[in-house]
Amino acid sequence: MVYKKKSKGKIFVRTLGRVIAIFIISTISIALYDMYLNIEVESVELSEYNGKKNSEMEEEYKDIYTVIDDVSKTVVGVSKLQSIDISFFSLEAAKTYNLGTGVIISKKGYVLTNSHVAGNMYTKCYITTEDGNELNGNVVWTDENLDLSIIKINTTRQMSYWAELGDSDMINIGQTVY
Repeated sequence: MVYKKKSKGKIFVRTLGRVIAIFIISTISIALYDMYLNIEVESVELSEYNGKKNSEMEEEYKDIYTVIDDVSKTVVGVSKLQSIDISFFSLEAAKTYNLGTGVIISKKGYVLTNSHVAGNMYTKCYITTEDGNELNGNVVWTDENLDLSIIKINTTRQMSYWAELGDSDMINIGQTVY
């Protein structure tokens, strides 16, 4: 192998080129950093969002909270066994005992739930309301393909709370719904 001796001139030119490149890169970096520090962002008034004032937003949120609070009162527990000692929210209990939830959808005591929770038509279910009352019910309609069932609570009194279901044909794309 033959070694070629590099001339000192070529080494000096390369070193000088590297120093100039480092200088240029450093200068650009400092300029960009300075620009970054001096970026002015248009401040947005916190009192307005999407053209709505705080009072309008608070009113809208109060409406949302009211809707959620009202609907949460209509959620019930659904079971095929009465007064079981296992936790209602246990995954094992849900599989073993057909435990689940439903929503009261009429003042006459109809409950919308899943068919895998309610079981077959005309079978008995136990409904636990938000206040802890346990009521009897019967499956009056079920569709396994839709996985939906309707249970009628056996009661002569009208329900205090029920969810009002909307009409999906009346909803526009992008509209907020609850």
